Parts: sequence; structure tokens; C-alpha cells
Amino acid sequence: MWEEAYDLKKKSAAVRSKVYEKDKEKLISEMQVKFNAKFDQEKLNHLTTQNVLQKKAITYEKTRQKYLLALAILGGVLFFITLYAYRSQKKSKKYLYNLSVTDYLTQVANRRHIMDIFKKIFSNKSNTNFGIIMIDLDYFKKINDTYGHDVGNAVLIHFAQTAKNIMSDVGEVGRIGGEEWLILLPNIDRHTIKAKLSELRKAYQNVQSEKIPKDCNLSFSSGALINSGKYQSHEEMLHIADGAMYEAKKNGREQDVFVSN
Repeated sequence: MWEEAYDLKKKSAAVRSKVYEKDKEKLISEMQVKFNAKFDQEKLNHLTTQNVLQKKAITYEKTRQKYLLALAILGGVLFFITLYAYRSQKKSKKYLYNLSVTDYLTQVANRRHIMDIFKKIFSNKSNTNFGIIMIDLDYFKKINDTYGHDVGNAVLIHFAQTAKNIMSDVGEVGRIGGEEWLILLPNIDRHTIKAKLSELRKAYQNVQSEKIPKDCNLSFSSGALINSGKYQSHEEMLHIADGAMYEAKKNGREQDVFVSN
């Protein structure tokens, strides 16, 4: 009897063990499913977050590139504006400077500028061999009275441009007032001065301008000297050359008087 009871107990234990194993396997399977589901969800969330971050990064990079492009364009615009302003200012300064040193009518050096050049040449002690010429246009008042001031102005312009063309390779031409002119000739000799004055006189008389009548007689008188180092100031040189010029006019005009050193 007890043997049957033992067998039943043994069989019961075996059944309970099988049920336990099945419950255990089922529990493990359920836990595995839940774990896999959670892992997949977290993986999906991670991918979604990564995708959002990538989109933000792309948007940020595009925005940064647009910002850099805008800065580059703005920088270029500012550069060209600055360059234009600089060139305009430089051009304006040059224009204003030219106005301050140029005779408005004849476009040669005005009195102040030619005198400044004269002072600099004289103050340089190494320039002991330079000449100056004072020139006065003959009968200029008569030209104005006969033909009018427009013709008179045309004569002044004609002389200035002629003198500038002939003397520019050896010196500087300036208008010091009315029909009077000063020509500065650094590193010059008496022979060259005479040759240049002869060339200037012929060119001045050979009128090509339609504004100057053919019967308008053009001539000039001049006084010239070369610095020998004995003059105390440029004013003294100018005074002596001016006296020589008036001597030429007194002696009949259309001639040159040279001061002997």
C-alpha cells in the first residue's frame, strides 16, 4: 500500500517539475519578448533622435553658409565703397591741389606756385647754375582794346601753351600776373637760353588758333640772367631780371636782354 503511495508522490513531483519548467520557459520567453520590444523601441527612439540631430546639423550648416556668404558679400560691398571713397577723395584732393597751384586761365603754374618753386631752387645751394627769364607780352593792352578781351585771353592761352611745350624739357613756366611770365631753368647755360627764347618767339608768332586774328602781331620782351652765386636772395634775382625785361621794352620791344654775371 505504501509503495503505491510513494509512486503517486513521485509521479506528482515529476508532474510539478514539468509544470514548473514550462512556466519557467514561458516566463523567460515573455521576458525575452518584452526585452526585445523595449530594445527595439529604444533603438527606434535613438534613430529618430539621431535623424532629428542630423537634420538640425544640416539646417545649421546651411544657415552658417548663408551667413558666411552674406558676410562675404557685405565685406565686398564695403571694400568697393571704401575703395571708391578713397579714390574719390584722392581725386578731389588732387583736383583741389591743382586748382591751388595752377593759373585758372592758362593752366600753367600760378604766381604763388612758381615763386615757391623759385624759392626751393634758390635755397638749394648746389643749384648755382640756374637761369630765370622774365617775359612781358608786347602791346597786350592794345590787343585787348583792338580785338576784345576774348582775343586777349586766347593770346595768353596761346603763349602759355607754347612756352610750356618748348620749355617743359628744361624748366618750369608760370604766370605771375597779367601778361607777365616767369620761366625757371635749372642747370642751364646762356647759349641754351638764347636758343630756347628764339624758338619760343618764332612759335609764338606762328599763330594756329582760329580765335586769334591773322593780323594780330604777337611779340614779347624778356630779361634773363643766370645765378652765379652772388645773389643774396631770389627776390634780388627777380628784381634784376625784371629790370632787364623793362630795358628790353624800353629799347624797342621784341628783344631779349641778358644780365652779365
